Order: sequence, then C-alpha cells, then structure tokens
Amino acid sequence: MKEIFVAYGRYNRKANAAAFGAVAAMDADQLKHPIKAYYPTIVATMGHALKSDIKWLNRLSRFRASPVPKDAAAPYLSGDAIDPGKVAAALGGFVALRSRVDDAIVAVVEAIPEEAFAAPFEIEWGKGTIERVLWQLLMQWFNHQTHHRGQASIQLDELGIENDFSGVLDKID
Repeated sequence: MKEIFVAYGRYNRKANAAAFGAVAAMDADQLKHPIKAYYPTIVATMGHALKSDIKWLNRLSRFRASPVPKDAAAPYLSGDAIDPGKVAAALGGFVALRSRVDDAIVAVVEAIPEEAFAAPFEIEWGKGTIERVLWQLLMQWFNHQTHHRGQASIQLDELGIENDFSGVLDKID
C-alpha cells in the first residue's frame, strides 16, 4: 500500500509544479482577476490547497517532522484568506513554498512504515477530531488536492490560459 501513496505524493508534486508553472507566468491582474467559483481567484483556490497541505503535514508529523512551519503561508494571507495582491507582490516565494510543501509531502509519505497505513489514526478535523484508518485519511488528502487542481484548471480556462496538468501517466514514477 505504501508504494501507492508514495506514487500519489510524487504525482501530486509534478501536477502542482505544472499548475503553479501556469500561475508563475501570470501577471498581477490575472492573479487578482475575479472568477465566479467557490474561491474567487485562481490564487485563492491554489492557496487554499497549499494551506490545507501544510495542515496535513503537521497532522502527520509523528512520522516525520515537517520542515514547513504551520505559519508558512502567513506572508500571503489577509486574515485567514489568501490575498491575491500579496501573492502577486511575492509570486516567486508563493511558488517556491508550493514546491517545498510538495517535497515535504513525499518525504512524509515515504517515512510512514508500511504497517501504519492499515492502522487507526486520529487527526484534528474541523472543530474536533476524527479517527480513520490512515490510508483512508491519505486518500482524502490526495483527493482534496486533485479536486482543487481541477477547479484551478477551470479558472485558468476562464482566463484563457492553456493548461493540462491532470494526466497521471506522465507524472508517476
């Protein structure tokens, strides 16, 4: 089971590199452009996934301490929300943080012992906690990332920016 989740982590890293590559080429107006979607800008969508991944890394820190601090996204926030203006002003740092988080995701998943994937695992969830078998929680995590990349793809389409980062076969090792 471990090799599947390591493959998910590696795929995720490559898919995010492609998605954030599209974002890195955008100008400030495109980054801030409102789009009718759950998150009002491409930056807000991708920033939400990034913040969530940082939270997941900290949830899984018993397997390997995360090199990404809980407040790593703080320079890009206004309150709890990703601020497109702050991202536009420091786009290189935002893209670099995504890469750093993706490397940490792969490292954490690689550090999980095989037997832990089938064991119960409790995490903070909303205002409480939940307990599930670890592989189920990891499936939730990776599905969440894919879900938001799909939203980002639609937002890029709306902006007229060509993108294609959803394929799996060219992104797994």
